[in-house]
Amino acid sequence: MLQDVYVQQDNNVVETRSKIARIQAHKLANIPITPPPYRDKPNKEGALLLQVETNDGLVGWATSGYTHYVAIDLINKYIAPKIIGESPMRTERIPLLFDRASFERPLGRTLISALAMIDIALWDIKGKMLGQPVHHLLGGARDKVPVYVTHGAAYDNAPVYSPEELAAEAAHLVKLGNNHLKNTVGRQPIPDPKDDYIRMKAMREAVGPNVKLAMDGNLRMNLAQAAELCKRCEE
Repeated sequence: MLQDVYVQQDNNVVETRSKIARIQAHKLANIPITPPPYRDKPNKEGALLLQVETNDGLVGWATSGYTHYVAIDLINKYIAPKIIGESPMRTERIPLLFDRASFERPLGRTLISALAMIDIALWDIKGKMLGQPVHHLLGGARDKVPVYVTHGAAYDNAPVYSPEELAAEAAHLVKLGNNHLKNTVGRQPIPDPKDDYIRMKAMREAVGPNVKLAMDGNLRMNLAQAAELCKRCEE
């Protein structure tokens, strides 16, 4: 049995007997979204929604857009029974309940993503319990966080973007006020660093020297291909 956890609220130390009482993962489908500039798809998206509830009625939420839907059964049938009854305040304890190095290793990224969703939902509960925004609990070092826009990925069996399309889309996004863009590379049937360099060069020429450009290989390239692309882009 876990000991009670003490938390500080409004400069007073208070005791909480909160325990995780219910966990439910849900599949969301056909969520309307705005398609990329100059294309009509994707115009729908799917996601996972996680709900964690304590015995005293607090509810924490988390979402994930890229976790495979098999994570729903993983959370509801495997993870939930292991952590129900645990304190929502002990977020560092939860991953230690799972032997990720051996038996659960084949679950790989799906398990890590599922545990990450649990962690986010528990931090949501912490914030509600303490009456503080989560970014304050994490240190509150910044009032603003720099972000980037990922673009140029062809979904729903759409054709791969041409360099001209990428350049036009990048210029459009910069006009909207974005100054940091990320493009996916290595999306050819066989990754082609020379072709991706042509795409990156077209975007650079379209947005000028002051916009940050990043590349994401999405695990598609090997080391030699990635190194070649980076070398070509050094100019």
